[in-house]
Amino acid sequence: MSSLPYPPPDQHTGTAPVAPPRRSPVMGALALTFGIVSLVLCWVPIVDYFTLVLGIAAIVLGVLSGPRRSGTRLGYWGFWLGLFGATLSFALGIVWTIILVATGW
Repeated sequence: MSSLPYPPPDQHTGTAPVAPPRRSPVMGALALTFGIVSLVLCWVPIVDYFTLVLGIAAIVLGVLSGPRRSGTRLGYWGFWLGLFGATLSFALGIVWTIILVATGW
């Protein structure tokens, strides 16, 4: 044993090396899935209110998943599809509501 307060630089200090965080495309894939579903189903009269929520979820997940985190562009496409789906859902929701109220439903 030596009386040095620190081990010499060439000795192992006993700590394990830290691995970089894993890059997972799960959030980007969810954003893309939600964006596609919101864009496809926004044309259905009553379902478009639900697809508005899916579109907003796709936008949030697309922003959070960013290409730097996952290494893929799934979040990017999910963001844009969610934005288009949410916009169409909102606009068509207003149109369907006006039509349903005007026809007496």
